[in-house]
Amino acid sequence: LDNIKDLKESGVIYNDIKRGLTKLRDIKLKYPELSGDRIVESGYFAYINYGKSEFRFGFPKPMIEYIKELGKYTWYYFENMINLQDNVQASILYEYLTKNKYLKTKDPDGVYTVNIKMDTLKKVLSPNTYAKTAEFRRNVLEPAIKYINSHTTMVIPETEALKIGRSIDEIKFFVKLDSKDYKFRAAIESANMDKPFMNV
Repeated sequence: LDNIKDLKESGVIYNDIKRGLTKLRDIKLKYPELSGDRIVESGYFAYINYGKSEFRFGFPKPMIEYIKELGKYTWYYFENMINLQDNVQASILYEYLTKNKYLKTKDPDGVYTVNIKMDTLKKVLSPNTYAKTAEFRRNVLEPAIKYINSHTTMVIPETEALKIGRSIDEIKFFVKLDSKDYKFRAAIESANMDKPFMNV
């Protein structure tokens, strides 16, 4: 407790959160409007107000439409996105794999699988960069997986290349999440949370 008090008084926690929010603000997202058929490009936040002891932020209007329909979408710990802020490809892949956590059947060890088309992976993770699949896997996909494994509560123990003929058509991801990542009620009750960032 004394260490936490010292950190708060020195401004370390405030500055860490500020840096994290600023980096997240600069990440660009593309997603379809819920109320139309247009593609929106925005950041996570429409604005951030940096106060002396608190932060206030607002979401872009198209994103608010998704928030209002929250029951149809998957939640995750903000802490994990903070930890992925330096690797855009890892953050995109993490979100894609997380949204399937309630939809997939898990094996006895809690592992579920997600198949993603190779064309889709190239398009969302590294458009117009690597035409050759081997280069894309080596330079984009594998580093993103390693980053997720080392910086979040998600573990991707292995992947499997699914081929049609000699070409890789899909990648099967084997995914395991911490048990806390399934407990929404515990996540929103701060008294029950033991994740350092979320306790600040």
